[in-house]
Amino acid sequence: MDLFTGLNTEGMTIGMVTHSPRCAAHVHRVRDVADGRLAKSPRKLNILHPSSNVEPR
Repeated sequence: MDLFTGLNTEGMTIGMVTHSPRCAAHVHRVRDVADGRLAKSPRKLNILHPSSNVEPR
C-alpha cells in the first residue's frame, strides 16, 4: 500500500479492485460495482476514521 500511496502522491491515478476493507481504508474514493456495472456516484471515504467507511453486512 505504501507504493500505491507514494505513486498517488506523485500524481498517478491508481485503480484498485478489492474486497478488503483494510485495503479500501487507504483510498479517498470508492466506486461500487453491482452486476458488472459501476454505481452512479463514488463514495468519499473518511480517511481520519477509516472504520466508519466499512458498511455492515
